[in-house]
Amino acid sequence: MEEDSKAGMERIRKLTSDRKLVITIDRLDYSKGIPHRVKVFSRFLQLYPEYKTKVSLVLIVVPSRANVGEYRDLKTEIDTLVGEFNSQHGTFDWTPIHYFYRSLNFGELTTLYKVADVAMITPCATG
Repeated sequence: MEEDSKAGMERIRKLTSDRKLVITIDRLDYSKGIPHRVKVFSRFLQLYPEYKTKVSLVLIVVPSRANVGEYRDLKTEIDTLVGEFNSQHGTFDWTPIHYFYRSLNFGELTTLYKVADVAMITPCATG
């Protein structure tokens, strides 16, 4: 296994640090409901504030159709939602949403599945 892959897997393991992890992995697409997931996670923490600092969302968004304007707009919307949420609710020792806009290698992906407590798979109906 190459060193970059080992380092990436170790960073993923450090995310747990006595917290529960909810993971979601999807390519950037309107049908995946990615902005909705951020809003639902926000609502969850509003309804159950006792989970603040105890659970984090790991949001993996795999680049797709980056040269299409609508998809660039979708990425900007997600970037903004995550940034605003983390700046409002995060603390020095807790990041509510770990957001990655990239593909994962096999080692990182399997490590993420191993350490996650919940995998959230929530595509939205369109049309």
